[in-house]
Amino acid sequence: MLWYAIDTPGQQRTETRLDAGSSDSRDPELVPLGGTERAALIWIQGASGEEQDTKLMARGYRSGAWSESVVLIEDAHISEFAAVRVDGERLAIVYEQASGDGPDLFLVTYDVTASSLSAPIQLTSDPATESQLDVSTQAGYVMLAYVQREIVTTQKTMTYSGPDAEDPSHVYDSETIDVTIERPGAPSLFLLRVPIDPSP
Repeated sequence: MLWYAIDTPGQQRTETRLDAGSSDSRDPELVPLGGTERAALIWIQGASGEEQDTKLMARGYRSGAWSESVVLIEDAHISEFAAVRVDGERLAIVYEQASGDGPDLFLVTYDVTASSLSAPIQLTSDPATESQLDVSTQAGYVMLAYVQREIVTTQKTMTYSGPDAEDPSHVYDSETIDVTIERPGAPSLFLLRVPIDPSP
C-alpha cells in the first residue's frame, strides 16, 4: 500500500492512502514538476512475477491535494520503469514490458494536467533482458541508460529417474532426456538517445 502523511508539530498526523484495492503496489517514483508543491507519483500495481498482469499507475499532486489515480498501462507484464519531467507537467516514461520477442523497452509521454498518454514507442526488440533503467532529457531527447544481458542457451543431455511432471503416475527409469537451459549472459551498459516527439 502507498500512503501520504503530513506531520505538523503539535498537531495530529494525517494520512491518506494513495492506491486502492488489495493488489501490491511497488516501485513508487515521485517526479517533481518544476513548480512549488507540484509533482507526479508513478508506480506499478500488481504482484511481481511473469504470471501476474500489472498496471502502471499515476497520480498528480498540486498545492496539498492529490488528483484521482489514473491507469496509464494495464494488462501488461511490467517489470520496471523510470520517469523524468520533459516540460510543463509532461513526463517521459520508459518501461520494460513483455513483448513477442521477450522483455523489451517502450517509451510514452504522459501529460499530468490533461491526463493524456501518448502511443508507446518500442525501443528494443530482441530476446535480451534490460534492467537498471535511468532516464534524463536533453534538448528534445530522452537519454536512456540501461544494462542489457543476452540470453545464453545451453543444451544438455541428462539421465532422469522419477515421476513425470505432468503425469506423476508415469515413472521414468534412467530415461535419457534433452534439456534446454536459458540463463542471462554477461551485462553490457547501453546508452540510447530517443526524440521525445518523433516526426510523423
